[in-house]
Amino acid sequence: YSIAGIFDLTKGVKVTFLKFLRLKHIIKRNRIFKEFEEKYFKLLEFSDSNQMRQLDTFVVGSDQVWNTDITGPDKTYLLDFIKNDAQKVSYAASCGSIDKIDQQSQLICALKEFHAISVRERSLRNMLKSLCPELKADTCIDPVFLKSKEEWRKYSMQT
Repeated sequence: YSIAGIFDLTKGVKVTFLKFLRLKHIIKRNRIFKEFEEKYFKLLEFSDSNQMRQLDTFVVGSDQVWNTDITGPDKTYLLDFIKNDAQKVSYAASCGSIDKIDQQSQLICALKEFHAISVRERSLRNMLKSLCPELKADTCIDPVFLKSKEEWRKYSMQT
């Protein structure tokens, strides 16, 4: 959603030009999201370990949070930074395909510390279950489908 990303010529001149044509829409979308964020989110600085220690539950999700092709070696989405007794939970997590054994074992090892796990795809749930039968993972729908068609239509009229 970065405005600076619009001018990234590594994607090609055509893509950059098309994004530039959508600049007004992108700025409006970012403003709406910022207003929503300020109204509903209580964000903490990741570096503020005193505040982090006061929390009793951490939730991670949703789209592609465990996809190492996107996140690289960053283990933040596996909640590896939690050092207290706080519960770790995933909601509608997704990871694309993980074929490498080391990625699978790293995921399983991290998820063994989770209190509750929900994923989007049955295939991911089945893979987790086959790699670690004692790991309980449920499937749930993509959060975007929690809103009704009418709610999305109302939102689309605003943008």
